[in-house]
Amino acid sequence: MTRHYDLAKSLVEANMDKLKLIAEALLEHEVLDGADIDAVLEGRPLVRKARPVAPTYAEKDRAAKEKKKSLFAPKPRPVEG
Repeated sequence: MTRHYDLAKSLVEANMDKLKLIAEALLEHEVLDGADIDAVLEGRPLVRKARPVAPTYAEKDRAAKEKKKSLFAPKPRPVEG
């Protein structure tokens, strides 16, 4: 058991610089995929693509109400007199 612990500890210590680079990139970007990790380890800058953001429930509700409004012509106002 201690042999495996010692092996794991030596691997972490030997790669501490790489682990710190990945940790810093995670703090900045929050999410890294495999290509991002490769870029960080190779010293290349991360090229971040805009990720789609899912609409909130309020935005979906507002869009649904707008869609309902656009299906029908507005009701004519009654003529006074």
